[in-house]
Amino acid sequence: MRYMWINSINYLKETIVANFTWTVEKLKTKTELDGFTNVVFVAYWRCDADDGVNATVRHGSSLLPTPSDPFTPYQDLTEKAVLNAMWSNGLNKASIEQLLENSLAELAAVGEVVLPLPWN
Repeated sequence: MRYMWINSINYLKETIVANFTWTVEKLKTKTELDGFTNVVFVAYWRCDADDGVNATVRHGSSLLPTPSDPFTPYQDLTEKAVLNAMWSNGLNKASIEQLLENSLAELAAVGEVVLPLPWN
C-alpha cells in the first residue's frame, strides 16, 4: 500500500496540486537487540511527487529508534507504522515535500515536461 498526501503549490500564476506518495522500499534489521528479535533499525524510503504534468522523486534512509515496550514484532509491522516512526524520529516530511514541490515548480518554469514513452 502507498500513502499519498496532497499539497497545493503556486507557480506560473496557477495553483496546482502536488501528489506525494511515500513508500518504504526495504528494512534493515538486527536479528537480536536488547532481548527483541528481528529489530528494524533502518528504513529505506522514497517519496514520489507529481503535479499531473511533471514528476520527481527523492530517496533516502532513516534510522529508527531503539525498541522499547510495547514492541511490535517484525511480522506485525505496517508501512504506515514505519513511516510514522521515521517522521517522529527526525525525518522531516514537510521539508522533503517542500524540496519536491520546488523541483516541480522549477520543471514547470523552464517548460520541461515528462511525456509518456511513445511505444506504450
